[in-house]
Amino acid sequence: MNLKQKVMETKKIQMKGGTCQAEANPTWLKQPGDAIPLAIGATLIASGIVSAVIGHYRLATGKGKIE
Repeated sequence: MNLKQKVMETKKIQMKGGTCQAEANPTWLKQPGDAIPLAIGATLIASGIVSAVIGHYRLATGKGKIE
């Protein structure tokens, strides 16, 4: 296989500024394009939480029944 190895390039990005950067600069948000999957995941989680809250409210109050 004649693939270009990108390990060292990725390592430079990950190690930029040191290794112990905590929550101010997390490792999983350093590469270009990392914010897109984060936004998609956050949107899915938020919509799930909203749906669960609406469902619990409807169960608690008896609204939305099919008669």
